[in-house]
Amino acid sequence: MRVLLIEKNSVLGGEIEKGLNVKGFMADVTESLEDGEYLMDIRNYDLVMVSDKNALSFVSRIKEKHSSIVVLVSSDNPTSEEEVHAFEQGADDYIAKPYRSIKALVARIEARLRFWGSNV
Repeated sequence: MRVLLIEKNSVLGGEIEKGLNVKGFMADVTESLEDGEYLMDIRNYDLVMVSDKNALSFVSRIKEKHSSIVVLVSSDNPTSEEEVHAFEQGADDYIAKPYRSIKALVARIEARLRFWGSNV
């Protein structure tokens, strides 16, 4: 399974990448939406997790180009309005930061992939 993580906090991104690798995922991590979009054009991902204040418009672009990709949105400052908007744009899950643990986050990613029929 290949996962793309778009996370502005490079330390957190590295920790999530380690957690995913331990569970057998191939993870690519980038800090920008532009780099994430480029990676999506050259690789096939099963799941994209995006944490960026501009993520919501990005989510709709992902779903337009790659409708089968599972998309998780993560937010530092979650609001109910943002959460609803994320789902309206096509997000498959919305996760508030801080995460309880990296292990719990990885388990949630596995559950989302199982739900969408991937072989996890």
